[in-house]
Amino acid sequence: MHAMQLEIVGGSDTNTDELLEQIENAIKKEEIKLPAMPDIAMKIRDAFKDEQYDIMKIAHIVQAEAGLAAYILKVANSPLHRGPIPIKTAKHAVCRLGQHSVQSIVLTYTLRAMFQTDSPQLKVLLRKQWEQSTSLAAISALLATRCDDFDPDQALLGGLLQDIGCLPLLDWLSKNHDATQDLDAVYKNLTDNYAAAVGELILRNWQFDQELIDVVKARGDWTRSSNAEVDITDIVTIARHHQHMGRGELNTCPNITDIPAYHKLPFQQLTPDQSLHILEEAKEEIEEIRQMLV
Repeated sequence: MHAMQLEIVGGSDTNTDELLEQIENAIKKEEIKLPAMPDIAMKIRDAFKDEQYDIMKIAHIVQAEAGLAAYILKVANSPLHRGPIPIKTAKHAVCRLGQHSVQSIVLTYTLRAMFQTDSPQLKVLLRKQWEQSTSLAAISALLATRCDDFDPDQALLGGLLQDIGCLPLLDWLSKNHDATQDLDAVYKNLTDNYAAAVGELILRNWQFDQELIDVVKARGDWTRSSNAEVDITDIVTIARHHQHMGRGELNTCPNITDIPAYHKLPFQQLTPDQSLHILEEAKEEIEEIRQMLV
């Protein structure tokens, strides 16, 4: 567990400022609990650490959990990987998907269980968050399939992980929410201000690669720019912009042409409403990917 100093991005409302100060203090005192990496994800990661890893050993780990085995088969036969011959066994799925994809898929599977709460009051809010996260992940994965040398499973995972910092904040809110406050507004304020920083903490605790840490750090940062070629953060940033557009929330983000990430993508054709033409054409495919996650 780590504590950290967060800068309060205050609102004009006194109650909001006080609430954000409470969050800062809770993180300092480690009262906000950061989730641990799920056991099955750690087993898979450890199994792959051996350069001479055994496919059958990986398959046996996967098959030991029926839900995970079914999920990996679903992904192997999804639009992201679908081949001419359907995959029917976990061993064949692991062979088709490869090391990095299997690790990403296992984490994606385990994340679903983390988006849960015992609080009846917050279940609806958490369900909405999962729907938003799966939508972001599906759009990110689709964009990755249209870019050369990008792993769509990594982009899918990046899309899901960008909201991972929301979970400890939601847990804190379940214990500290004032019934007189607008729950949706308070939650949005918390996540807008702290989800990126808390998410970064979680991924560092999980010893993730910098590539995915960068994705989480960039949540809500439309101005993020790097000198490198297009990366997963760019893809997830543009996916989130499209998600905002789909929800009629364009007032919360800049024009797509003003976002540095947009100019790095290999496809820049826009529809009259300024959405990516490539995404308009792939709506059914995106929804099929999203349904794979629910």
